[in-house]
Amino acid sequence: MVPLIIAMGVTLWERVLHAAVVLGLIFLVKFLLTRRRKIREDKARAAANGLPLGMVRESAHFRLVRGLAMTDLGGIYEGYMAKPAEEDRILLTVNVSAERLAEVILALTAEVREPSVLILDVPSRHRAPGAPDHGRPTRRDVFEMDHMTHARFASFFRRYAELLVHDGQTWLWYGTGDGRDYVLVGLLKMVRILTDDPAKYMRVLDQLGYAEEPQLLTAADNVSADRPACAFIIEAGGKSVYDMVDAMKRDGLYLLETREE
Repeated sequence: MVPLIIAMGVTLWERVLHAAVVLGLIFLVKFLLTRRRKIREDKARAAANGLPLGMVRESAHFRLVRGLAMTDLGGIYEGYMAKPAEEDRILLTVNVSAERLAEVILALTAEVREPSVLILDVPSRHRAPGAPDHGRPTRRDVFEMDHMTHARFASFFRRYAELLVHDGQTWLWYGTGDGRDYVLVGLLKMVRILTDDPAKYMRVLDQLGYAEEPQLLTAADNVSADRPACAFIIEAGGKSVYDMVDAMKRDGLYLLETREE
């Protein structure tokens, strides 16, 4: 009797073990099929949006311009923070979602003292539209236009707003010749203001609905070796930043320097 019970126990254990193995294989196959389908869907979604796999352009709280993509937008929302800078100046850092960037640039640059200077910082011409920046060293051309007024700047800006706002590789600097009062729309389209008169900019930001924060997470804070970002040269109406630069040269834009990064 005892051997029979033992034999039945062994048989039952073998059946349970067999069933567990079968169920495990079923779950594994389902997991692999689901993962494969998700990868295909992610690739298709990325291709449809023109984004590298695993990168996004917007979250529930923030949207990047058309020429940028990031791995992680978590914790990034609109707002600004103020920090002391050198020579008794204040640095204002502003997170501006893409849909409001043009409006904010025009409003902030209106506060820059005149006469002012416009600087455009663009990749050298070996870069092609749609080519992402993966952090490799590259040459950049810096162009300048002197004796600016805000009315003149606004005219140029409105004419080329799509490129100036959405080209991920184009940076814009507008300020006084002594560099004491300027607005910079630079890397990852973050807006930075360095000024000896911060009250006028803070008033504009408050009127636009931007709240001052003691600490503000920026796009740059979310970029690292395992959370990369990409910046693209785009086209708008069949034109690129190079066409824009060529057109603006006829109005006085000139090459200031070419630098290696």
